[in-house]
Amino acid sequence: MVVSWRRPRRKRRQQLVELVDFPRESLGVEIKNWLDVSDASVRAHIGRELLAVANSGGGFLIFGFEEAQDGYSVSLPPPTDLSVYGQDSMNAIVARYGEPRFEVEVEVRRSIR
Repeated sequence: MVVSWRRPRRKRRQQLVELVDFPRESLGVEIKNWLDVSDASVRAHIGRELLAVANSGGGFLIFGFEEAQDGYSVSLPPPTDLSVYGQDSMNAIVARYGEPRFEVEVEVRRSIR
């Protein structure tokens, strides 16, 4: 998921591919397991995470990984309905919990792991 990124789109996509294949957190990168987006407290938490990434100048919130002893591993199984992580859902979370509001772009990428 890309939030308020200032780099050209091609560089952003290249960085996203690298992060999905070799996940690591940094100031502009948050990595999360699959979450129960139907829960209001979880949506509020996602809103705070998105706001933090946007306030750092933009970056990525990546779902589908769990912390492992040697870094991150893919969380399995993924949800059957990924639409709850879609662009409309994430922008609705920002509209509800984010101030100021900002646009969120969502991409689905699969890890080589």
